[in-house]
Amino acid sequence: MSSDSSERIDDYCREKFGHTNWGYLSTYEDHELEHAQHCGSDYVVEGGVVYWIDPEKDEEDEWNINVQVGQ
Repeated sequence: MSSDSSERIDDYCREKFGHTNWGYLSTYEDHELEHAQHCGSDYVVEGGVVYWIDPEKDEEDEWNINVQVGQ
């Protein structure tokens, strides 16, 4: 049975990092990734996909990061 690419990426991320916190590189701006690194968030880029080392923060934390990036 075949699955779509996002399901395969979920499986790979879950297997390698223990969660499914990833995103397509093309959806991030350079300053977003730079800001994430400055804030201590680590990630790996493979095949056009950003795999975050840590599980996803809750929505409020994500909103705070986006507000800070927009400043």
